[in-house]
Amino acid sequence: MLYSMNITHVLLILGIIIGLAFGYLIAKVYFMSKLKHQRKDAVSRSRSVVLGDVNEKMAPLLPDFPYFYKDLVYMGKGIDYLVFDGLSA
Repeated sequence: MLYSMNITHVLLILGIIIGLAFGYLIAKVYFMSKLKHQRKDAVSRSRSVVLGDVNEKMAPLLPDFPYFYKDLVYMGKGIDYLVFDGLSA
């Protein structure tokens, strides 16, 4: 016989296999819950960005805005508006 396994070797290998499987399941549950939290956070941030963009577009229509809305040119992300005084005339 080339190698004889006694009961301690079998139990050791079985314990390692069970430990690895248990560790894998715990890690999977942990990372799934973390992924769920990250997705909720991403949706929340996206909603905030969209709401901010809408507010930027609506700001010139407010009554207390200091410039006439037809004199404004929307530029985008870095610069919201450029004012060309008399553009609407």
